[in-house]
Amino acid sequence: MLCLFFCLSFTNTILDSLKDTLVITAPGGGASVVPFLTVYAVLPSSLLFLVAYSWASQRMSRAALFNAIVVGFGGFFALFALFLMPNAESLHLHALADSMQQVLPAGLGGAVGMVRNWTYTLFFCAAELWGDVCMGLLFWGLANDITSLQDAPTAYPLLGLGANVAQAAAGLVLKAMTAARASGAGAAGFCREVQATMAVVLGMAAVALAVHRHITVTLPPPEHQAELPPPPLGHLSSGFSSESFSSSASNSGKRSQGSNGHLDLALEAGWQHPAPAQAAGAWQHTARDPEQQQQQQQQQQQQQQQQQQEAEGADDSGKKRYSLADTFAVLAGSLEIRCLAVMSLAQGLCSSLMEFVWKSHMRLLYPSPSDFTAFLGDVATWTGVVTIGLMIVSPVLFDRLGWRGVANATPQILLFGGTFFFAAAVAYQHWFGSAAAAAAAAGVAAPAPWLLGGLVIGGALLYAFSKGAKFSLFKPAEEMVYITLDEAGRTRGKAAIDVVGAQVGGQCIRGSC
Repeated sequence: MLCLFFCLSFTNTILDSLKDTLVITAPGGGASVVPFLTVYAVLPSSLLFLVAYSWASQRMSRAALFNAIVVGFGGFFALFALFLMPNAESLHLHALADSMQQVLPAGLGGAVGMVRNWTYTLFFCAAELWGDVCMGLLFWGLANDITSLQDAPTAYPLLGLGANVAQAAAGLVLKAMTAARASGAGAAGFCREVQATMAVVLGMAAVALAVHRHITVTLPPPEHQAELPPPPLGHLSSGFSSESFSSSASNSGKRSQGSNGHLDLALEAGWQHPAPAQAAGAWQHTARDPEQQQQQQQQQQQQQQQQQQEAEGADDSGKKRYSLADTFAVLAGSLEIRCLAVMSLAQGLCSSLMEFVWKSHMRLLYPSPSDFTAFLGDVATWTGVVTIGLMIVSPVLFDRLGWRGVANATPQILLFGGTFFFAAAVAYQHWFGSAAAAAAAAGVAAPAPWLLGGLVIGGALLYAFSKGAKFSLFKPAEEMVYITLDEAGRTRGKAAIDVVGAQVGGQCIRGSC
């Protein structure tokens, strides 16, 4: 699992940095193109993928689905490296974009740039989806299947060690490639750099496929779910306690319980955790009045009827097929899924706002593609190092702070760090905004480099710590909740949150930029 996450994360870091460089430094591009790309290209792509994934997940095994998705991404990246990138200038719609620019208002210049450099638009969408799909959905879906509940609080944070070693290594590789290109021949040298980078990406994808096959063959899913009667009105408490773990209700009636001390799902009044002397997985009710017993019996009967209806609606393979409406019904019908969706939306909104402002100022400080890419490589290395450090101490943080304290780490970093960052950004734009825009148009250095440099470095630190907290603390805490859900919540509900939810939060703010 560590090797698999290493490969996926290395590839994601390379793609994430390269997509920004292509879009922001391209002729007719810039930071203003990114909001239009994310709203009118990435979000529709995410929705289309969700539809396709919902359909395919009912007809393909998890292993076959993983292979098909990774091979599909690899095919596009090979096409981009061998055909689209070398012929980008002849393929790009410069004449159409010039005509659009003459009739459209200046505020739609980003949309014109998106159309002009359409091959980079496709690459941007694919790179964005790689992170959400291959890392957020496929990898963690596999981890949820093969990781026992007792091992999750310790294993999940440490799983990311390999991923963030890969991120730091990818940053060094990016900077090395940029240094080699600095002595190369302009656009031709950059094209060769992109092709070499895509060769590395394809190699990592091939290794990921091989490792995934080894995992699925040698590591069957553990039996970490016990048969339990459904508790009424289960919901997330204020935090995960340090004494026990009890799961919420599911359609299948399968539930988990551990004693590792890192998780707890509290139930409504009238339910409590089993005493140590009881058998594992047993539930204890504190109130035994006839009315409550009757309600419990009615709920059990409703669950049995639902299971019978699902069995009757299954296909020949015994696997029920769900529509897209069923996927969103899972999102609406589970309190845990709804809470995770809100968390994902808020996370995406805050991160996207910060990144947009930061990269806009970074473009002023580093106008050349070489300098821009080199700095992104440094940021990737810093982010990897910070995340590794947080992952090492994350088991201790889960013990000391509990689930709620760990899950709140990323929002608190963005809140307090973002306050100082945006104050500096507002100050720079107030005093030097007009002069900076004129300097960017003339291709000369931006004014007040001391303030601009501090703003960019501060944004890089905020980015590194917020991303590190997200993947070492916030993401493992989120995945611990998925373990307690049924198959519908862990597949379709997770897909709706990871692929679409994370994007929608960003689109809300980017669409207003």
